[in-house]
Amino acid sequence: MGRTLATDSFPHTRRDRRANLRVSIRVRVKLFKGGGLAVSGWARNISLGGLFVETEQTFPAGSECLLEFPIRDGRRIHTLKPLARVAWSTGNGMGLEFLKMNEEARDVVHRLVEGDGILAPPDAPGS
Repeated sequence: MGRTLATDSFPHTRRDRRANLRVSIRVRVKLFKGGGLAVSGWARNISLGGLFVETEQTFPAGSECLLEFPIRDGRRIHTLKPLARVAWSTGNGMGLEFLKMNEEARDVVHRLVEGDGILAPPDAPGS
């Protein structure tokens, strides 16, 4: 998968409000709320500050949830489990802001965004 920068392709986002570099990805994300699986979807872009998850079911802005998604670093797959808050939602997904992430996960996301050989697993539709 090639590394491409995401653009302002989603409503409610504006380039001037983004503090972090964002890259396009395609990876399955599970969202847990209240201790159980609430919804799953596809991450479409990621930054150090958060990600956009395309999903049919959304949560209200301000809702907190635990995310779970894989990122591959060479042969090793890291399962990231950050705590996130819904910054905004539309009919096709949610913009999620990372609230809490361990140091290893933050390093993996940083290297992914910077293009240092980290890739999302190729399990997305159409890949």
